[in-house]
Amino acid sequence: MKRGVLIDVARGRSCPADLYPSLGAIAPEGMHPFDRFLCTFADDDPRLQQVYEVFARFDIKRLGNPHEPETLSARDSPNGYFTRRYVHLFTPEELDAADYFLAWAHDSDYDLYKSLPYEGSRQCIYTSPSPRSRKLMYGYPQFYVREKFRATLEAEAFVGLLLFETIPVRRTGNAGKRTVWPEGRAIYLLDSQFELPRMPPNEVVTDPDNPRLWWSNPGFDDKQPVYRRADMAQLGACDYARTWEHWWESETDRFTIVSQRFRQFCLKHKMRFEFVPVKYVD
Repeated sequence: MKRGVLIDVARGRSCPADLYPSLGAIAPEGMHPFDRFLCTFADDDPRLQQVYEVFARFDIKRLGNPHEPETLSARDSPNGYFTRRYVHLFTPEELDAADYFLAWAHDSDYDLYKSLPYEGSRQCIYTSPSPRSRKLMYGYPQFYVREKFRATLEAEAFVGLLLFETIPVRRTGNAGKRTVWPEGRAIYLLDSQFELPRMPPNEVVTDPDNPRLWWSNPGFDDKQPVYRRADMAQLGACDYARTWEHWWESETDRFTIVSQRFRQFCLKHKMRFEFVPVKYVD
């Protein structure tokens, strides 16, 4: 296992015109649509220092965790900003040997815009802009599936997986207006009948006023799920589960824990998701 850093740069209010070409010349694989640079570097990658030199040249400031008072906010960063998230870079062998993972996506091809659910709805979804992915999609921190790929997903009979049809709304429309999907175009939320127990409090950082709001882990600011082996063993043969912890405003926004079998399904269908192995403490 290596340590590394995820560099995520989004356009600010007056972003220098030469910023993205300069970053793309260092790491072409990090270039994404809509002027976004997103790339992971190992700590010993010589290109990492070149990226920091570009930031220094254009006076790009760090935008970190919103709970870190020493970092700038987007309002104070008119020349654009970058976020930095330290990650554990697992080897392919370590990923293949793991049994459960936190699953998420940072590739813009899977981005699905959603609004908070209203009473009687599992989840409202913005219909525009639509993700490029024709298979699974991602609206942090949950996954969704299109109607046309639903049968392929359900044929795997993943243990614990439940699907709920969402409610479509337009980007500038009323999230509370009840609408229906056109035939064959529905989008479903991937949920689970299994809710995992609370992660050990001394292993994760949560909101002091709300222990279910998971911010980060001590020692580094990426997320790695942490469980006791006995708690995970109680699930039995589970492929898809949701955490007790949730993200931000809505308690429906639970993080997703998946099995190795679900990961292999995603790899088979060439879906570029991130899988962070569960860390066990006994």
